[in-house]
Amino acid sequence: MMRTRPLTAVLAAAVAVAAPVACTDTADVRDVSGQATVPAGKVSEQDKGWMRRARRIDLAAVNAGDLAQRRGTTREVRTLGATIAREHRALDARLVATARRLGVELPHATSDRKFLEIDGLKDRRERLFDLNWTSVLTDWHEEGVEAAKAEIAQGSSPEVIVLARDRLRVLERHLAALDELGTQEMQGG
Repeated sequence: MMRTRPLTAVLAAAVAVAAPVACTDTADVRDVSGQATVPAGKVSEQDKGWMRRARRIDLAAVNAGDLAQRRGTTREVRTLGATIAREHRALDARLVATARRLGVELPHATSDRKFLEIDGLKDRRERLFDLNWTSVLTDWHEEGVEAAKAEIAQGSSPEVIVLARDRLRVLERHLAALDELGTQEMQGG
């Protein structure tokens, strides 16, 4: 019995020394909540670029959704605007938290093009607002769907890929609602 204790102690010490080395694979790195994380240096340019693009879409969609609630002429546009704003705020909060954990810097404003598109919507009157708003948001959501699919196919960070998959479901749901709304508007109401 005396001989097994020193051997057990030596084995335990060896495991304690080797365990951190054995866990350096990015899939094995975990934060305090137990979620798998990838060190900032291991997040690919694809992942970073997608996160930045997604952030710009979120910021624009929230602004456009809020604008639709104020300026939409139909209940359907105002309701969809509220849904899009609320859900993109939630997507953005999760994106920002993930970026912070991974050490990825995100933009604090939307792109100039999207800003100008939102600004242009403010000048539209009544039914033209609804038609243009639906068209602009459809374009943004199509862009977001394509970007999420590319991230899923080409991304390297498991955490970012999961984020893209979850986001894709929301964007596709929004796109379906926008398509239905656009069809109703084209048919006159």
